[in-house]
Amino acid sequence: MNISLHQILYRRNIIPYLILAFVIILLYSKTFFFGFSPLDDKILIIDNINWLSSIKNIPATFSLEFLPGLYRPILIITFLLDTFIGNGNPLYYHISNVLLHIITAFLLYLLFSNILKNNVINIFACLIFAVHPIVIHAVAWIPGRNDILLAIFLLASTISLLNHLKLNKMQSLLQHFVWFTVALFTKEISIVYPFIVIIIINKVYKSKSKAVKFIIPHLILISLWIVIRISMSSLSIPGSNNNFLNSIFLTSNHFYISISKMIFPISQSIIPYNTNVDLKYLALFLVFIIALIIFRKKITIDILPWALWVALFLIPTIIWSVFGIGDNVFYEHRLYTSTIGIIILFALFIDSCNPHQLKYVKYMYILLWTSYKKLDTQRSHAAFLFS
Repeated sequence: MNISLHQILYRRNIIPYLILAFVIILLYSKTFFFGFSPLDDKILIIDNINWLSSIKNIPATFSLEFLPGLYRPILIITFLLDTFIGNGNPLYYHISNVLLHIITAFLLYLLFSNILKNNVINIFACLIFAVHPIVIHAVAWIPGRNDILLAIFLLASTISLLNHLKLNKMQSLLQHFVWFTVALFTKEISIVYPFIVIIIINKVYKSKSKAVKFIIPHLILISLWIVIRISMSSLSIPGSNNNFLNSIFLTSNHFYISISKMIFPISQSIIPYNTNVDLKYLALFLVFIIALIIFRKKITIDILPWALWVALFLIPTIIWSVFGIGDNVFYEHRLYTSTIGIIILFALFIDSCNPHQLKYVKYMYILLWTSYKKLDTQRSHAAFLFS
């Protein structure tokens, strides 16, 4: 019996992964030749190239701050591996960023397989995430991979949790806690993830007491991480440069700009800027709110974990505005993880509407073209800063 290659790939469900990998490589292959940028690349990689060249330093990443206030061992390990393999050639760092973005898209597809019935919407939503212009800063900028790594481990933890709830396998539960622990050592904001877990558990068991009991191991892991983190250095809370009213204003300003950029990716910039009131973003945010009101009947408890996902992982952007750090700058790479939540909400809404998927191909094409042109802008901005 002759079986074609297409049948083999289809039976093993490989085709969606091949499509995602192909589109991402097609779009981001030009980043392989971008080189280093002056935005943290120098102090994180170039100035430490000799130390990063030895894989013997991997254990040391867990016992020291790489830079004052920076304790992110997983990020530094990835830099160390890239430096060891590529001998400091920026090509290898950029290849790693693209591969990590592909892994994120794969995991998002696996997550959708757990929560969506329509596979066409699944792959389409993953493609939108893959080519979304707002994630370019995280993928094309080497240190931006920290947000990609965070997304990978949180997605892996969530998938393991859903598998445990579906199949009641202890192995999946153990994997959930392992991935969450790795996320803690990737970026500090992962400490908010248990709030999402509580919503998911409560939705399944319809019991707040079970949700609270389930969250205890997470709190233990967070406590252990805090002890380790404090032992690395004295944690200092930055003093605010803003008065209370100004902080409230900046917080709301950052929030609606973040939401608007994830849904309507326009007027982007890799160079951080002061986020003064921007009427176009305010107008787009109001359009989003009006749409929620119009389609409020489509909003169910199923969206609560992912709406919380969007809001909680915007906290780093909001904190910068509240404490007045960095002159109220706005870094787009911090929206990478929250964008996943936006994509999930979008897919759930489309799935509930049961539309003709071809209507949205044009939107994906626009995103793809915008991303392609934005990559040229990213490179030109980096070249300008170096000069």
